[in-house]
Amino acid sequence: MLKKAFVLIISLIFSACSVVKNYEEPLAPRYEGQFAPPPRVFSGSIKIVSYNIKFGQKISQAAAELSNIPELEDADILLLQEMDPKGVETLARKLQFNYIYYPGSLHFKYKMDYGDAVLSKWPIKSSHKVILPHKHPVRRQIRLAVFAVIQVGRFEILASSVHTEVEWLPYAKRKDQFETIVQNIPGDSKYVVVGGDLNTLDVESVKSVEKIFSQAGLSRVSKGVGSTARGDPTRVLGPEFDQIYARGMTLVKNGKPRNTKASDHLPIWVKLKIVETG
Repeated sequence: MLKKAFVLIISLIFSACSVVKNYEEPLAPRYEGQFAPPPRVFSGSIKIVSYNIKFGQKISQAAAELSNIPELEDADILLLQEMDPKGVETLARKLQFNYIYYPGSLHFKYKMDYGDAVLSKWPIKSSHKVILPHKHPVRRQIRLAVFAVIQVGRFEILASSVHTEVEWLPYAKRKDQFETIVQNIPGDSKYVVVGGDLNTLDVESVKSVEKIFSQAGLSRVSKGVGSTARGDPTRVLGPEFDQIYARGMTLVKNGKPRNTKASDHLPIWVKLKIVETG
C-alpha cells in the first residue's frame, strides 16, 4: 500500500510538468556539419568515446575534457547523449569533427531539444534515426537511436549513439528498446559500434543487455570500466549506465577518466582494432 501511494505521489508530481513535445517525423529534425580536416591515413585502430553530457549544459567544460584529457583526446568517433543543436555544433567546431544530430523531443524542463549525436573525424556517408518503442509512462517522452555510416579508410563503420529510458519504464518494455536497436543493425554491416547511456542500474540488467547484443554478434568492449555515475565510489547507482558494444573489431584497451566535471556521467572510451575478413 505504501509503495503504491509513493508511486501515485511521484506520478502526480511528474504530471504537474508539461508533457513533452516529441519529434516523431521519420527524417526530421536533422542537423549536420562538416568541420573535420581531410582524413588521414587509417592506422588500423580507432578510438571511440561515449559521453552523456548532462542536458548539454557544460559544453565548454566538455570540450576542454575531450581535447585535454589524454584518455579522451584524439578520438575518432564521439557518441553523445542529452545534447541540443547548439551544443553539438559548438563541440564539432571546437574539436574539428563532422557530425550528425537528431533530437527526440523538446525537454519538458529545460525547454531544449534533447537527443543523440554522432561526431566523427572521418566522413559521414549517411545517417538516420530509429524511434525506440514505448514512451515514458508519464511525460510520454520518446527515446532514439541515431545511426551513422562512417567511412574510415577503406572500411565502412556503422556507428550508433543511443539513450534508452530510465527505470520508470518497466524492464520488459526497456528490453524492447534494446532489442529494437539490435534489430536495426543490418546483418551485412561488418563493422559496427553502438554506445551510449543504457540506464542499466544493476548487474542483472547489464547481463541481460549484453545477451541481447551478443545475439547480433556484438560484444561489450567497455566491459570492466565499472560504474559510470560520477561521484559514486560505492556503486550504489549501478555498475555501468554507459556501455559500448562492437562487431568486427577487437578490443585493444578501454577505460574511463575520473577527473571529468561536465556531467553526472563519466565518459568511457575504447580503442578497437579492425578485424579484416575475406
